[in-house]
Amino acid sequence: MNKNPPKNGVNSVINTYTILRALRDEEGATITELAEIVELSPGAIHNHLSTLESVNMVKKRGKKYVIGPECLLFGAHVRNHAPVLQAAKGEIDSLAMETGEIGHIYIEENGRLFILHEIFGENAVSQNYHIKRREKAHDWLHCTASGKSILAEMDESRAEELIQQSSLTEQTENTITNPDELLRELEKIRERGYAYDREEHITGIRSVGTIVKHDDGSIAGSISLSGPTTRLQDEFFEEELPLKVKQVANISEVNLQTGDTFF
Repeated sequence: MNKNPPKNGVNSVINTYTILRALRDEEGATITELAEIVELSPGAIHNHLSTLESVNMVKKRGKKYVIGPECLLFGAHVRNHAPVLQAAKGEIDSLAMETGEIGHIYIEENGRLFILHEIFGENAVSQNYHIKRREKAHDWLHCTASGKSILAEMDESRAEELIQQSSLTEQTENTITNPDELLRELEKIRERGYAYDREEHITGIRSVGTIVKHDDGSIAGSISLSGPTTRLQDEFFEEELPLKVKQVANISEVNLQTGDTFF
């Protein structure tokens, strides 16, 4: 769910973003390949790439262009200045080490989830998948514990708008794809203060997530812990883990209010 460009937006900026996104998604591309994806002439794409290359935003590797190292600095800046990362990193790291599973910190923007931090416990599974997924935002909130916890706590009219705009894509046979069913699920999440992912995103993987709030009540981000269904089940999954995740969120919120952060 990408935000629509403004009416008076600068087309060249949109085109540059589209080129960079295509290079990321395709893991590099030639000018001819980009012309088919971006729908610009090869000459126009060459001009964009030459300019981007001059500031290290892209780099030529053989016949293909790839994302350049300067882009690393923008991502690092966003990550390091996110208050929820500074407040929650130490706590989610400790929980991941305690349980042996994977801890996550996310932020949401325009209906998309962006990963700020992931920590792998000693028993963590699917590590390569998670590392690769860091390159892209989740374009859906309805099938992850972190996403549903954010949907449940945001303004109801905005949540309903995002749900209406979303296709509620089926990721697994357990994904909630009916808007009314999802709204009922969000009500349960609001009541208990945390969300479950019962193999709704990846078959065989469960997670528990909740939000972290600023002292004014606004959402700073979300945290979650995920692992295989063989380990996340019964009382541990239904009761113990939610309590642990909520404790992490509580301490993180205190850290946000007091300025006692990891960095």
